[in-house]
Amino acid sequence: MGGEALSEPGRRVRSGLGLGRARRTLAPFVGPGFQRLLVAVAAAGAAIGLTEAGILRIIGALVGSLETGDTTITIGPFDQLGVGALVTVGLVGTLVLVAFRVGETALIARIGVLPLTEARTQLAAAFLHADHAAQQRITAGEYQEMITAHTMRLSSIATATATLVSAALIAVALAVVAAIVALPTLVVLMVVMGLLFVLTLPLQKLAQRLGRSQASANTALANHTAEMVQAATDARIFGVTDEFALDNDRQVEKTSDLVFRTKAVEFFGSSLFQALMLGVIVAIGGWLAARNTGDFGTAGTVALIALRAQMAGRRALTANLSIATSAPFADELSTAIEALRSATATSGTRTIGPIEQVELSAVGFDHATIAPEPAGPDQTATLPVLRGLDLTVTAGEHVGIVGASGSGKSTLLAILLGLQAPHSGTVRMNGVDRADCSAASLSSQVASVAQRPVLISGTVQSNIAFHRAIGREEVVVAAQAAGVHDEIISWPDGYDTVIGERGARQVSGGQAQRICIARALAGKPSLLIMDEPTSAIDDAGTRLIADTMAALDRSCAAIIVSHRADALTSCDRILKMDGGKLVYPAS
Repeated sequence: MGGEALSEPGRRVRSGLGLGRARRTLAPFVGPGFQRLLVAVAAAGAAIGLTEAGILRIIGALVGSLETGDTTITIGPFDQLGVGALVTVGLVGTLVLVAFRVGETALIARIGVLPLTEARTQLAAAFLHADHAAQQRITAGEYQEMITAHTMRLSSIATATATLVSAALIAVALAVVAAIVALPTLVVLMVVMGLLFVLTLPLQKLAQRLGRSQASANTALANHTAEMVQAATDARIFGVTDEFALDNDRQVEKTSDLVFRTKAVEFFGSSLFQALMLGVIVAIGGWLAARNTGDFGTAGTVALIALRAQMAGRRALTANLSIATSAPFADELSTAIEALRSATATSGTRTIGPIEQVELSAVGFDHATIAPEPAGPDQTATLPVLRGLDLTVTAGEHVGIVGASGSGKSTLLAILLGLQAPHSGTVRMNGVDRADCSAASLSSQVASVAQRPVLISGTVQSNIAFHRAIGREEVVVAAQAAGVHDEIISWPDGYDTVIGERGARQVSGGQAQRICIARALAGKPSLLIMDEPTSAIDDAGTRLIADTMAALDRSCAAIIVSHRADALTSCDRILKMDGGKLVYPAS
């Protein structure tokens, strides 16, 4: 689903160019409010076009008066207008034009924000509600790329759409005035601008293809960057920092080349349009000169309107190219959101109370792996991990599980937590199939402590409460039970100390692990599941956690996986994972 998966030939790619393409791309992320804003932008564009045309007509008339020496000027139905009055009208029109431009800018900015906000909200919701397997298929780099760059491209499509609509209406308004002043000029302008847009269609399609390649390359760069950050310390230890830098340079050069080619197409298209339109304006000027009507005001107005029309046309073409290059990013974003939604985690409807018994019966689970030759690398095979596993844990019982790496210990815990479904056998909580239990009731009764503690950016209080309605008193009780309270209150800000990745205080591995144990205990669970809680801490930290487990209220059952015997001293029994089954007692 990430960078590679999204680039597979089978993924959905929208086709088309211009407003139709933009409408289909934006549809999942905008509502009626967006359409109303777009109508307002169209109205603002028409008003701007008419106002500009009126001002240009006044400028043309004033230029004509310089040639003829007349102090009174006639414009359409307005006869014998003084120069002062005409200048006053022009200045008032300029102020009106400024007001229209400010309104148009505010509308376009608002239009750009709407899909940006909605897309980021949808992506986060789809990711958080997806099942564990779907979440695991998206790397941190891919998610960050989508939530930032891809959603910004979606915003660019929205603003480009509004800009295209505004520019088109400005051009139409100018054309209407040009028709009133000199109808043949309108015909020439419309035909030529239409032909130029047709001539740039290959450029728009090329921009779309480059945009698709750039989207994939950016996702790959995001993945590489995330891996580089994680491996930076190892790179220094192994003396391969320069090699990592060279690998990064190759990734950056690839994306930079695509950015260069995309921008070159955009700038070439708009510059070509502008140059050709200037040639058309020169031709129109020559035609007016050849007619020698003597109406210098009309000729000047036509020339000015033609210049302004080419500017509006160039703006529209630039917006169209922007839509073409940004659309592939939006396609990948939509595909990712749809894939996550199709994998939404399911929940049963049965409500259960405190866990009195956990029973696994004949549980089997297979991992998919690449099949050996001669099947070929594209063929998959299954590798049995759990085979007819049986386990019963009763209320208040502490069970330790040991076993070699890769023996299936973590898979067993994932099944207990509902992150994986067994391929065979049953998992029952209080006699109820786990799949039939509601997610809310399970979350209130089952808590876990992962192998690597994860702290969020915030205070100790917020880390232990973890977005739950848990007050300070309950947090303190949980921290005391986890054996970390005394250390917390020794810090200057106590439970208000800011920790986490961007926190002001860096906590030790043991402190982080015990804060996470406090987080698990704060919800008063009846079943606690721990996966290698001492893997990343020293002997002293291991003893503290072992003491914490030994002091736990026995109203809470516990299943603890560890490779260290001293972390399992509080367990009533210790089982060994062997051949996909649990053997008792462990040797």
